[in-house]
Amino acid sequence: MVQQLAARYRADAKRREQQWVEQQQHDTRFQAYKQRERVVVAEVLAMQQIPGGVTRDEYLRQRLQAERERVYR
Repeated sequence: MVQQLAARYRADAKRREQQWVEQQQHDTRFQAYKQRERVVVAEVLAMQQIPGGVTRDEYLRQRLQAERERVYR
């Protein structure tokens, strides 16, 4: 019984994940964000100095958040 329940749960999770992936493939805003994400990550990784006195990870997080806000407004 527990094994059957676990198997159903895994199958349902896999189905929902596939639906989400398919939805994202057809979302033009998501696609625009993913294109900008690649550019921003490359820019930040190439920086010798990070502005604002924050860590590289924090600066990257801020830049990506700004891109998400711009795309989804």
